[in-house]
Amino acid sequence: MYDIAPDYVKIPPFRFVKPYQHIYKTNAKSRWLGMTLIDAMVKEFRAYTKEYYENAINDGKITINGVRVSPEYKIEHGMQIEHATTRVEPPILDLPIDIVY
Repeated sequence: MYDIAPDYVKIPPFRFVKPYQHIYKTNAKSRWLGMTLIDAMVKEFRAYTKEYYENAINDGKITINGVRVSPEYKIEHGMQIEHATTRVEPPILDLPIDIVY
């Protein structure tokens, strides 16, 4: 699915994945039809505030079918919404794993 192997940084006893770009993709759901893009984002994806979504749409981080649109753009059937973001994953312990037989 992914072409690029993750880039790790080791700071004992932890291993970190360097922040990387990721694009979330979803197709328009029936319940979103006729809603504005900003309303659908705020209602369905509660990870961020309305202000974040407005800024992300205006900055082109959230697009429809790869095209930059306004927050008031109406969602229609067959549209794909993409959200480009930087992923930052939590560190994990970089210790040997004991195998128990």
